[in-house]
Amino acid sequence: MPFSQQEADPFPFLDNFINAIIMKDIPGIANITVNKIHIIKQMANFISKSEIDGINSTMVY
Repeated sequence: MPFSQQEADPFPFLDNFINAIIMKDIPGIANITVNKIHIIKQMANFISKSEIDGINSTMVY
């Protein structure tokens, strides 16, 4: 995260960055419903709170 090292608390910046990807970029290239956007947000939240060795692809589906 070199671009956020100058921030005292980089998490709000990263949250806005990820939110922009989920809310703007993904719907811009894929035809998805509002419900799918909600599911993507939940998945990102789950992944971000998981331990490095505590997650695998079957847990995300």
